[in-house]
Amino acid sequence: MDSLYPSIYHTLDIHTQVLTAVTHNSTSELHHLLERGAKVNARIQQLGGNTALHIAAKKGHEECLAILLNAGAKGDKTNDLGFTPLYYALLKGYLHCAEMLLGNGDSPRTLTPFWKAKDKQGMPQWLKYTIATKRFLIMATPSVSSLGIEINGWLFSAFLQIPDMFSAVKMYLLTGNRLSHAQLLQVKALCSKEQDAGKKLEWLDNYEQNVLTLQECSRIAIRKHLVPNVVYGAKHLRVPNRVKEYILFKHSQI
Repeated sequence: MDSLYPSIYHTLDIHTQVLTAVTHNSTSELHHLLERGAKVNARIQQLGGNTALHIAAKKGHEECLAILLNAGAKGDKTNDLGFTPLYYALLKGYLHCAEMLLGNGDSPRTLTPFWKAKDKQGMPQWLKYTIATKRFLIMATPSVSSLGIEINGWLFSAFLQIPDMFSAVKMYLLTGNRLSHAQLLQVKALCSKEQDAGKKLEWLDNYEQNVLTLQECSRIAIRKHLVPNVVYGAKHLRVPNRVKEYILFKHSQI
C-alpha cells in the first residue's frame, strides 16, 4: 500500500487509510488497520457518508467484505442517502457480496424493501438490475407471490423481455410462486419458438398438472419458512451442506 502513495500515505488519518485499503482491495493492510484500532463502522467517506462495508460492496471486494463482517461491521448501517451496503451489492450485480450480507446477522435481512422501492418515475428500482440479480432476488425471497399482484405483474413482464425467459420462469415457479393460466399460455407460446421447445413445453405441462419431484416439493415447503430471507434461513438450518446448496439453487442447471 505504501507504493501507492509513498510520500503521503502514512500522514493520512487511520480511517482515510482504511478507505484507501478497501478501495484497492488490500486485505493485509485492512487487517493491519483494524488491529491498530480503526473503527469498523466509521463513516470513512465525508461525501456520502459511506462505511468501509459500503465501499467493499460497491467494489465487489469479497475478501475485504468478509474481513469487515468478521470484525463486526454492521450491514444495516445506512449512508447519507439512506442506502445500505446490500443495496450497492445488488445494484452492481456483486451477488456473492450480496449473499454474504444477507447471511450476516446484522444485515437488513428482509428483501421486501428492495422489491417495493421505486424510482422517481414510479418504476420498480429492481427493473434496473441485471438478469442474474433478478434471479438472485427470486431465489433469496421466501415468497415473491406474497409481495402482491403489482410486483409479480412487473416481474412477469420482465420475464417476457429477457433472452432466457424459460430459465427465469422456471426459477420463479420452483421457488414456490405461481403463474395464472393465461400467463402460462403466454410462456408456452414463446417457448414453442425456442430451441428445445419440446422439453420446455413438457416441463411446463408437468408443472401445470402439479407433477413436481418430491425433492422440489420439499424445497418449496422449506423455503416458505426461511424468514426473513432464504440465504440467512438456510445458513442456520441444521442440515448437511448439500441440502443447503439445493435450497439455494447452487450448481443448479436451471
